[in-house]
Amino acid sequence: MANEIKNFISEIELEKIVKIMSKLPTGWTYKDTVGTSIGIGHPLRSWFDKIVFKRVQEIFGDKCKMLFSMYLDEDDPFKVHSDYFHKRIGEPFITFLIPLSVDNNKNKVHLAKTIVFDQIDTFVDNDIHTKKSYTHDFKKIYNKPIDNNASYLHETELGHLDKNDLTLLSVKKVLPWTRGNAIYWEAKSLHCSNDYKQKGMTSKQAIVIHTYKEEE
Repeated sequence: MANEIKNFISEIELEKIVKIMSKLPTGWTYKDTVGTSIGIGHPLRSWFDKIVFKRVQEIFGDKCKMLFSMYLDEDDPFKVHSDYFHKRIGEPFITFLIPLSVDNNKNKVHLAKTIVFDQIDTFVDNDIHTKKSYTHDFKKIYNKPIDNNASYLHETELGHLDKNDLTLLSVKKVLPWTRGNAIYWEAKSLHCSNDYKQKGMTSKQAIVIHTYKEEE
């Protein structure tokens, strides 16, 4: 499961969302990357559900529950990780991303991509939300080079990763960033950012939604 939804949201709605969410107090930081979030019990939760998340549920059904959404301002291209470590309640389900801009310029948003791999990681560190960092190494699970691996993307998209590490993974999908569209992948899927700094850019912005489904 990894795909793009075209024309997910209008430009007027995007501008309204960015205006509100970018001004929320910073919820977390990682190096120079910051995020502001709307979680369970947040005063803006019903507003976000109405303007955005109801559309997600129209696609994935009521079983899809929002853990939290965030405005992401990323200054360091994310390396390979899964989103399963966000597990707190229920079973981590999908990650949903609405591209906004690159270098805070919506006309450059096409320079960003998300690369999703075939491999998964369901590691959970129960202390993760106290430490505010994710340290699990996917090479503990995948440690042998494979055929048809992801190393071919090293020169063009993944220069921030070790080329030898990419021989351990295979590409499920390269998801382009387009303003007004949305992309998604399974929370347990290993994935990463492309290296937009290879293209002379310094940051990218998006709305990211982490979801779960209730355990049966």
